[in-house]
Amino acid sequence: MIKIRLPELGEGITSVEISDVLVVQGNTIKVDDPIIVVETEKASMEIPTTKGGTVKSVHIENGGIIAPGDVIISVDGEGETEPAKNKHEPEILESVKDAISETLLPKLTELASVEKLVVTQTPELGKPVLASPSVRRFARELGCDLKLVSGSGP
Repeated sequence: MIKIRLPELGEGITSVEISDVLVVQGNTIKVDDPIIVVETEKASMEIPTTKGGTVKSVHIENGGIIAPGDVIISVDGEGETEPAKNKHEPEILESVKDAISETLLPKLTELASVEKLVVTQTPELGKPVLASPSVRRFARELGCDLKLVSGSGP
């Protein structure tokens, strides 16, 4: 059984109020599904799950106060945790790899020799990406990993 805990929400946030619990015992959840909505003094945010499976128990309730590191739910990890894989995926990947190596690789090496590649700064591992709740939800809907997005300015 896996225990899902409240992650660090930011510097100086020691506790948050639970405004909504989005799962109940017996629900099947996938990675990045929202499980609770919490409110701080300044913002409201959805907290996604880090593991998938069947919810065995919910350790919190609406209106309660929790701190980072507190257990939110317990999950039995036997359920589907990631989207089903395409059985033809290896064949497709191989054909794409061949096409890239034949057409794009020579052009990329030519560009790399002419221009110096810009190295983007990525957030440190384990640190949360700074994004508003609406941006996080939009990124989940699009299937975008916010850690891979680099900002264009302040």
